Amino acid sequence: MESNILLTGGSGYIGGAIQSHLRAEGHKVLAPTSTELNVRYLDHIQHFVMGKSYTAMILCHGAYGMLGKMRDLHMSEWMEAIAINLTGTMALIRYAPVSGPIIIFGGGQGGRIPLPERSAFAAGKAALNALVLTGAAEGLPI
Repeated sequence: MESNILLTGGSGYIGGAIQSHLRAEGHKVLAPTSTELNVRYLDHIQHFVMGKSYTAMILCHGAYGMLGKMRDLHMSEWMEAIAINLTGTMALIRYAPVSGPIIIFGGGQGGRIPLPERSAFAAGKAALNALVLTGAAEGLPI
């Protein structure tokens, strides 16, 4: 069976290495740029995956968001990082038809330790860790 893997964050450090490895192994990898698939917006996700199917999905996208102390951040910029790191991941899980495994990179220790001046990243990744555990508990191959 031919693979058709959706990879987000393919232009980043981790995603780029994964993409190179998978292609070297002969897998077909679809690694859209953020212009082609903007995970901040539900309609982008729905339009992008419409009529497609994937044998696996690897989600490596992410954003630090605005850097600064929590009381100094503008809420719309803080929420944008949450939209990328958490909501975009949930929407891809919900809308992308995947027959095989879903692999999600959760940002290392980003959701487990304090990250001063990176609250949006830390909060989003902590929630992402819970999302992955919940998905596994619900029977997703995650």
